[in-house]
Amino acid sequence: MSGTDIAYFIDNASDRANLFSVWQTLWQQGCGTGTEGDRCRIQAFAAAVEYGRFGKLPQADALANTLPALTRNWNRLWPNGLGIPNPDLPNRDPLAALPDPAHDPLLLRPLLEVWRKPDQTAFIVGLAGMLDRSALQRLGKRDVTTALERLLAKGGFAAKPFSQAVLYALLREQGLAPRQRPLKLPPARVEAVSRDADPLKLWRTHCASCHDTTLPHPPNFLHGSLQHASTRLQQCAPRIFVRLSMAEVAEPQRRVAPMPPAAMLASRGISPGHWAKSAELAALKRDIATRLPAGATTRLLTQPYNQLPQCVEAVR
Repeated sequence: MSGTDIAYFIDNASDRANLFSVWQTLWQQGCGTGTEGDRCRIQAFAAAVEYGRFGKLPQADALANTLPALTRNWNRLWPNGLGIPNPDLPNRDPLAALPDPAHDPLLLRPLLEVWRKPDQTAFIVGLAGMLDRSALQRLGKRDVTTALERLLAKGGFAAKPFSQAVLYALLREQGLAPRQRPLKLPPARVEAVSRDADPLKLWRTHCASCHDTTLPHPPNFLHGSLQHASTRLQQCAPRIFVRLSMAEVAEPQRRVAPMPPAAMLASRGISPGHWAKSAELAALKRDIATRLPAGATTRLLTQPYNQLPQCVEAVR
């Protein structure tokens, strides 16, 4: 296998992984809730197990009526189609001047495509691809219909994230103990820090997920003690003020991507338009402005961003 082959396989893997969120969305939201939603999920899972074991899909006429709840909910939830994210990073010219605003990695990438109707075949095949193959092999040619109905009665197909747990539960229903691999890493430990009287609470609420880490990039200006974090905020204030201000600037006129980035806002259910007019953004800008020299805010918005003082380095 050549180096080109390896890159090809990595690209294919990223394309498959890109659809995991789509299958999860269809599983949890597309099928819906209640009895109808549970029935939709058991039908999808049964078809995925069948495909994973034998490579067989329902007949074309049966497939059209396999997941009626998915079709009905699709028209209600996604009347304009379901956007599929793009897993591919744009090619960048290594000799281009930096920063390159058009290729800023913080910008939202255009959608890969928009699905106008549910692709039941792709959904079933996608779920099958997320299943443990060795567990499927242990099921052999057993009829799993009765076991699946027992799982349904136990609430095994509720509207929660799809995982291997459903397959392992099916194995147990068939009298087969699942062979789960032991965890190689210990559970993550989270530092217990009281934020009740923290003057940086607003910053931590909106920025800590990216900037309170031990890594040097993105700048970890919120990591460490309160005094240390305050010192770093002071050092990073020029760049932070500009980044925050970009949220209120029309996209074509932006010199650099705003902070928090659109993808982070979207993960919290906040639209960029709402954030630009929010009290939280205004409060962050007021606070960072107090860390700047008098009159600096106007000058910063006209100065080239790459000429602003660099932000902080990682904690050693």
